[in-house]
Formats: sequence, C-alpha cells, structure tokens
Amino acid sequence: MNANLRKCMKDLRSGEFPQGLGALRTKRGYCCLGVICERYRRETGKGSWEPNTGDPGGAYVFRLPSGTGDTMLLPGEVQKWAGLTGANPRLSKGEFISAATANDHEVPFPEIADLFEATYGA
Repeated sequence: MNANLRKCMKDLRSGEFPQGLGALRTKRGYCCLGVICERYRRETGKGSWEPNTGDPGGAYVFRLPSGTGDTMLLPGEVQKWAGLTGANPRLSKGEFISAATANDHEVPFPEIADLFEATYGA
C-alpha cells in the first residue's frame, strides 16, 4: 500500500467523514471512494466537488482540472495516485467484493479500511 492510500485509510477510521450511499459524495456523506477523492483533493490541490444538478438525491461530481469527472467511480488520475488498479477496487473478504458494494451494503468505514489493508497490504 502506498503512502497516499495509507492516509486514506486513516481518514476512513477518523470519524471525520459521514458515510453516504450511492455516490462518491452526497449531501449526507461520502462513499469510501469519495473519501479517497477528498484526500487526493486536499493533498494535491486538484479536483473539486460540484453538485450534480441532474440527481435529485444530492450527488456531487468529483471534477478534475482536465474536465473529467464522475459521481460513482475513481477517476484514473486518483487511482494512480492511490496505487489502485481499478475505478471500483476489488477488496478481499474471503471472496472479493468491490469497494463501492461494501460501502453501499453499509460496511462501516473502519472495516472497509481493514479490507483495503488485507488486499493491498498495511
């Protein structure tokens, strides 16, 4: 696990981020992948959260300076920064489960951090 992803795991355990469902970020909180985007934004100064005007649920788009953005998945630039190989990384839980699926099944953030560490090393 690289140092950037390690910081994200600390964020997941910090209690600073309320857990949200269905998007990287909503008015209610963050997906575990949204927490990674937010750490990327804070560390690099790149990226911004913009309201997704077409979503009545209050989702935000994580927009990069290049103009690319997403509401559900990690942008490639963020994946590379975090040392991840997919937009929705697979995590080991005996079987594999995607990070977004774990989040949307309301697996608590500290447990999701444990799954990331089991998959990518501590």
